[in-house]
Amino acid sequence: MVSDLKNLEATLMEVLLVVDEAERRHLKDRNQVALLCQMREAVCDTEDVLDKFDYKLIREKVEHQSMARSIVASSLSLGKRLVGLDKLRSELHMVIKSMARVKSCAEMFASVMAVESTNSIKPSDCVGTRVTGSFPREGTIFGRKEEVDELVSWLLHRRNINPSNDEGSFTIQLHSIHSKKNIELHSIVGIGGIGKTTVAQSIYNDQRIVNAFDKRMWVSVSHNFDKINLIKEIIAHASDDKNIKLIHFNFNMLQEELQRIISNKKFLLVLDDVWYDESYGEHINREKWWELIAPMENAVAGSKILVTTRMELVAKVLDSSRSFLHGLGQDDSWALFRHCHNSILSSSTLESIGMQIVRKLNGSPLALNVIGRHLYGRHKVAEWNEVLHSNILNSDDMLTILRPSYEGLPVHLQRCFSYCSLFPKGYHIDPEKLIYMWIAQDFIDTKGSTNKSLKDSGRSYFDELLSRSFFQMLKPGSETFYVMHDIMSDLALHVSQGECLRVECESMEPMPLYTQHLSIYSENLENLVNCDLPKLRSLIVLNKSWFCSKICLNHAILGKLKSVRVLDITGCCLEQLPDAVNRLIHLRYLVSLMLFPKGI
Repeated sequence: MVSDLKNLEATLMEVLLVVDEAERRHLKDRNQVALLCQMREAVCDTEDVLDKFDYKLIREKVEHQSMARSIVASSLSLGKRLVGLDKLRSELHMVIKSMARVKSCAEMFASVMAVESTNSIKPSDCVGTRVTGSFPREGTIFGRKEEVDELVSWLLHRRNINPSNDEGSFTIQLHSIHSKKNIELHSIVGIGGIGKTTVAQSIYNDQRIVNAFDKRMWVSVSHNFDKINLIKEIIAHASDDKNIKLIHFNFNMLQEELQRIISNKKFLLVLDDVWYDESYGEHINREKWWELIAPMENAVAGSKILVTTRMELVAKVLDSSRSFLHGLGQDDSWALFRHCHNSILSSSTLESIGMQIVRKLNGSPLALNVIGRHLYGRHKVAEWNEVLHSNILNSDDMLTILRPSYEGLPVHLQRCFSYCSLFPKGYHIDPEKLIYMWIAQDFIDTKGSTNKSLKDSGRSYFDELLSRSFFQMLKPGSETFYVMHDIMSDLALHVSQGECLRVECESMEPMPLYTQHLSIYSENLENLVNCDLPKLRSLIVLNKSWFCSKICLNHAILGKLKSVRVLDITGCCLEQLPDAVNRLIHLRYLVSLMLFPKGI
């Protein structure tokens, strides 16, 4: 058995080398993609078997402490001590046969792999929830001064701005100004990643605005419109009573409370990232919004609502005036690119290529930021030309623009980044928690770093991704948060190729058999009862709101998690964890808000 385990580990390493190389390439051929999935599945089965041997070793150490000194802490040495475990031996032999076949396929596959565009998985029709705040993510903002000054002037004086017909960065249309009694609405419209939220944050924190309004309120709306939660957030902002209790209020009571609180205030309300609900018509969309806005109609004259949205249709539904935010100008784009590249260009050739790259990015602040950081420390003309001649001409296709930055990462960072697709958009990432998840999945490699612990190496991984703008740091006051930009979140989901699945809709499509990592809201856990989950290695249960969902993670679901390594159930408000968790022999990282059962 010792020889079998040695051969299996050697075969595993050979297949992993082919899998890693295949994941770097753009597989387009369906047969190649299918074969890659088979190799991944075989790798998972092999790792599970080896993990079972390690589990048996640890368990035997606990049960036979007197013999602990004679046991070598290795899954290879365990074969000498488990001669009688026929079931495990049989499973081992089956995996060895499977891996032998996979190895032959891998050798053939390695000889025919072509560098082509990846056969990517189409993004889900369900758009994830995005959460923003009023604090800017970047300390330095390039350009946008004209846009901010124009909008501040309108918010303070309602000064008519002459519409712009040129191709500049800002176009104003005031043909449909809505004035409902004492409040006025204005929408900032632009594609994702163009800087709408950044402009709104600059306006919100402008001292002229701070001085002019009695109350400023910032509410992140995103795709999933929930009028109950939205009106509660507005009330919480508007109220001077920070301990206000709204748990038992119905919507009408909430409307009356908002009207009472706001009636004697001149306010600015920012509604960030507003979407049009495609499942309803324009009339119903309009009614839903005016149910929310109606209680504020009797506020002090001069009160304003500022909306950011990707859709002009939203401005139409709200009957608001609108500003169209376009890309940065050439000078500001070049300044932002140079700032992100953060080094002196070593030749006029690189500067010329850099300016061509900037022109191709059409003033997208996000793309300029990421591509600039991607080229940080790179001084070869060939590397810059590769970025220049990549298929990034379509400015609307952010994934195409951002993918080169992902492909420039080492394989170990690619794996860690794609794993982050499990987190919803706007999610505040806890680095320590994420690092433990990476460790549990064996993503952290300490070879060659004998002085570093797994946790220290994981922190280095996180900092490397942060420095490349795959994460962004927020510092509201003394606190520090880390988030992924929406486009980065989409990119992570895109490159995970189905291994990671983020379920945010109430209805759930059939889960691919090769999915290994899953995040889901507690309200949707029922969908897992009828799913096969034998290959699942991560299950993250989230909560949509700050209210306790009181939904249980039952034995039926836990019993399916044969291979789970990471179990995060902080989204479940449970008094006690089911005893079935004791049988999760592969579990390495458990996060919960309740006491663990005996034996954990």
